[in-house]
Amino acid sequence: LTVLELDVLSDNSVARAIAEAERLNGGAIDVLVNNAGINISGPVEVQDMPSVQLSFDTNVFGLQRTMRAVLPGMRARKSGLIFNVSSQQGRIIMPGMGVYSATKFAVESMSEQIAYELAPHGITVNHVGPGWVRSFINDASPSLQTDEEVRTTLTLIPAGRPADPRELGRAVVYLASADGDYV
Repeated sequence: LTVLELDVLSDNSVARAIAEAERLNGGAIDVLVNNAGINISGPVEVQDMPSVQLSFDTNVFGLQRTMRAVLPGMRARKSGLIFNVSSQQGRIIMPGMGVYSATKFAVESMSEQIAYELAPHGITVNHVGPGWVRSFINDASPSLQTDEEVRTTLTLIPAGRPADPRELGRAVVYLASADGDYV
């Protein structure tokens, strides 16, 4: 495993990291998992424009940057898998999560659209929409939610707890494997 620094907010950083990954791989990347995300929660009306722009730049435009960087190699090889991690909030809305939901709705729409565009080229694109996954996004992202909104959010989780991130990782590995549905 080689860890490369990549800032999804920077075209140059993405291009450098993907070029280095392709060099280390000896060719095109086989599988891209777009998992970068930020969640600045709270009512839409109180979120300032820099916060909204950061949310979209990270969750939507960052995903687009990385896909654009890997697609030339995948197209040349006529194969590849792209998994864009969305959220259950890409299909439903929850109190205090409006901007985050909007970005995840965009991820789902973009993923479905580009899947149709790339299918003739042997490239499969899917979005994975888990529920609440225990991760650093919740620790690192500022919250404007009230305690009551947080309690309401927790009642909407079927398991009554956030998922372990390893569960999401195992699901993506399975889907990318020969036994998965999306090979």
